[in-house]
Amino acid sequence: MKKKYFKIVQGLRLNPIGLVMVWVFLSISAPLSAESNIDQGFIYGRITLTDGSTLQGPIRWGTEETFWHDMFNSSKEENEYSVYLSSKDLKEINRKSHRGSGFERFLRRVFGGFERYSDELTNHQFVCRFGELKEMKLKGRSTVILTFKDGKHLIVSGGSNDIRATITILDQESGETELKWDKIRTIEFLPVLQQLKEKFGQPLYGTVSTRSSQFKGYIQWDHQECVNTDKLDGECDDEDISIEFGEIKSIEKFRSGSLVTLHSGKEYYVHGTNDVDDDNRGIVINDLNFGKILVEWDEFDQVVFEKNPGNLPAGYDDYSEPKELIGKVRTRDGKEYAGRIVYDLDEALDFEIISGYQEDIQYEIPLRNIKTITPSGACCSKITLKNGSTIELEEERDIDKDNDGLLVWGDAEEPTYLAWSKIKEITFN
Repeated sequence: MKKKYFKIVQGLRLNPIGLVMVWVFLSISAPLSAESNIDQGFIYGRITLTDGSTLQGPIRWGTEETFWHDMFNSSKEENEYSVYLSSKDLKEINRKSHRGSGFERFLRRVFGGFERYSDELTNHQFVCRFGELKEMKLKGRSTVILTFKDGKHLIVSGGSNDIRATITILDQESGETELKWDKIRTIEFLPVLQQLKEKFGQPLYGTVSTRSSQFKGYIQWDHQECVNTDKLDGECDDEDISIEFGEIKSIEKFRSGSLVTLHSGKEYYVHGTNDVDDDNRGIVINDLNFGKILVEWDEFDQVVFEKNPGNLPAGYDDYSEPKELIGKVRTRDGKEYAGRIVYDLDEALDFEIISGYQEDIQYEIPLRNIKTITPSGACCSKITLKNGSTIELEEERDIDKDNDGLLVWGDAEEPTYLAWSKIKEITFN
């Protein structure tokens, strides 16, 4: 390829216009560098302020979410699926959600009179990756109108610290600006089309070891630090210490703190803060297939940071437009229903997330990655991913008896409601 380009330049030796055309051709034809690939993984967009001015560049949500694979959390303002259920089904769903233990039911009857249950579905949490969003319009103190890549909208409100967070943007001309929530009108999410002049740092990548497993992927330490310029804080030899993650080779749980080893070979026993002791909020690993994996401190053993593989994290255009959930449901009495599915009377799009635990490890998996869900008793479900991996999850309403059930649209205009207790297996297309 170099010889070919050289001959073209020779033929246009003294022609300035020709040389410019060659330069443009070479610029367009040249593959993106590993650095540019990494740059595509940052949350990036244009923020319009309430005064009409705009800023454009990489965006960090609070001190946490920085990449397209990070999760945006809020609560749906309403549940549109109540209209498809009978009054009897609605009351049973709400009775189940308030059931609690036998002693709790006794106390409610003694001190609260007879229980009455609503004819409305409770609102659910909304979770998706930032890469699925096209735009946010901020309305009032805590309400947001989300626009997805297919142009459809969803109203969410509150539900997590992602709402009313301080937003930091690295405008490529004016530099870093911290924006309070009330100063923002809209956030338009955009792909990164060229190498960034300014960014928050390099993503942290490595292998996390637990008592029983190993996970490799992009890492968020203590649910917060995720780039090499972030710092690990603690005490060492009765002095405060602050180390950039880019200097750290490994962190190992040790005594009441952590043993921190630098790339230089130096070792420090660090303790006294939630970065390094049992107040740590957990270590997040972002995996292409399983999605978000959260390792609780009790399960954590060690993390070894490694060189970024260069072709990740995924860029904005790697997140496709949302699709409705389509599949078939087999029930315990041998019947089968096929068509559009609304899962847990809530999740209707393939980018939405289901959650569950295996021991002290939490998994948040996009539904588009899942092939089958097979309930296993009242407490858990077996999940088979489209890549063939399997896992059994428990302790969350998405996959246990607290699931509100499914709506399935076949050929009829009205859907069929299937209670969770009746379901044998769900298969997604």
